[in-house]
Order: sequence, then C-alpha cells, then structure tokens
Amino acid sequence: DPAGSGRAAIEPALQASAGHPLIGPALERVSARRLDHLGVMFAELGFAPEEAARRAMIAFTAYLGMVQMARAVPSLLPVGAGLRDYIDDLFAVLTAHSGQGVNRSATGSGTIDLVEPNRDCHRGQHMSQSP
Repeated sequence: DPAGSGRAAIEPALQASAGHPLIGPALERVSARRLDHLGVMFAELGFAPEEAARRAMIAFTAYLGMVQMARAVPSLLPVGAGLRDYIDDLFAVLTAHSGQGVNRSATGSGTIDLVEPNRDCHRGQHMSQSP
C-alpha cells in the first residue's frame, strides 16, 4: 500500500538517505534481494533470465515511483477501483508474453492497449469514460 503507513512510509526516507555510509549499503543489498526475488518470479512465469531481470526492474521501479508519488503528490494517485485497475494493468503488462495483446475494455476486463496508453489513469478514469 504505497499511500498507507508502515513499511511503505519508510521507503522514501531510506531512498533519500542512500548516501549515508550505513544506509546506502543496506539499501543496495535489500534492493538487490528484491530484484532477485522478482526476477525469480518472472522466470517462473516462463521468461528467459534477461527478460525476467528486465521485468523485475520495471516492477520494482513502478513500486518505488508509487511510493514517491504517495509522499509527494498523493492526490494524483488512483484510489479504489482506479487503483485496482492500475495494479491489474501493470500486472497484465509485466506478465504478457511476446505476441499477447494487452488492451483493457471499459468493463475492466481484457488487456491493456500498449500503443495508445491511458493518459487519464491517475484519476481512475479510462479513455472510454468522460472526464
């Protein structure tokens, strides 16, 4: 829960203190372990090692971006159904194998259109909905 309290609230402070001689190396070790774990998960989904590592990086940086936005500009983050749609879309993009279509319908099912991204997703709106 990037917008919530707890561990997610600590992440921005740790990232901001990455230059500290004690925090920096620990943060690097923890981040490397997170990336390794995500990479294993993507490999278990059938991705080649390099592709699994690339998708792990995308997933991890998406998480860090959400955490940073929750701290800096929380009003721009999706909430409720919009947050569920964002997570579903991110998962669909990250787990789509080559040749799979990714295009989300207005009902929230299907896949995501990678060619025409949803530019209104931060407010939980879809391109097919009126602002």
